[in-house]
Amino acid sequence: MILVNMRRVLFLCTHNAARSQMAEGFLRAFGGDRFVVESAGTTVTELHPLAVRAMAEKGIDISEQRSKSVDDVGEGWDVVVTVCDASCPIPPRAGLKLRWSFPDPAQAGGSEAERLAAFRKVRDGIERPCAVGEYLLERMIFAGADKVCFVIGPGKSDIMEYFGGSYGSARIAYVVQPRAEGLCDAVFRADPILARDEPVLVGLPDTIWFPESGLGELPDDVLSFLLFPVDRPEFFDAVVLGEKSAISRAEAAAKLLDQGFETPAAGSTMLAALKPYGDTLSPNDLHDEICKKKTKEEQSEAAPA
Repeated sequence: MILVNMRRVLFLCTHNAARSQMAEGFLRAFGGDRFVVESAGTTVTELHPLAVRAMAEKGIDISEQRSKSVDDVGEGWDVVVTVCDASCPIPPRAGLKLRWSFPDPAQAGGSEAERLAAFRKVRDGIERPCAVGEYLLERMIFAGADKVCFVIGPGKSDIMEYFGGSYGSARIAYVVQPRAEGLCDAVFRADPILARDEPVLVGLPDTIWFPESGLGELPDDVLSFLLFPVDRPEFFDAVVLGEKSAISRAEAAAKLLDQGFETPAAGSTMLAALKPYGDTLSPNDLHDEICKKKTKEEQSEAAPA
């Protein structure tokens, strides 16, 4: 029996012989009760025996899986992941499309041991392809960020060990939030190291759902929020908010999701006036308070000395 709320995930590669087959095997083994999973390729071939052997070393049997064409699996997928580095199939329509680039281990030469080593390397990369936070960093760098500040809890040293001092072209700094006191408090923890002449981009590191170019489309000169529509809000743990942003119904109803925002160079100063409100402000209240603060600042600047 397939549950209605199970997400449908499709893995794609060129021949559906190794990479996408191993990815399918991992998700079936680790999340088969929560996902409907298939794999496919540009052409139908045969399941590679070294892929079967490499996965057996992980205790996962994929010997009964078969090679399929992308035309055989249809559309309507929630997530489509391509795991090839070249000649990838054109993915069908999906709620989310991801790209994990892995070389084809079937092209490896040498002895059987050397070829098996190539399959193991790709297998291990598929098993842990990418930390969730990396998707956000890539989108921030795509938007022009060259410096990134992680606001972390006191026990999150693993994040520092994972990312180190840089990611791609961006330098990384870390600020500790001593207690979990909400997003508003977390944003202001970074204030001491923010440059006053640069726009600030704020993102939520636990999401990968928004478009890759989304943050880059936010303007630099005004406070702006990234919103995007979704057809299946239940996938986002959406809630309905009541007075003062308190959760009134924990059920997916929102069709627009907020996944980041950008403030202009003066944004830190402008938002500082809102800090006493903490996370009790609704989006409308936040907008009104910003407008009030901006009006006062403009009046002050226009006043004669």
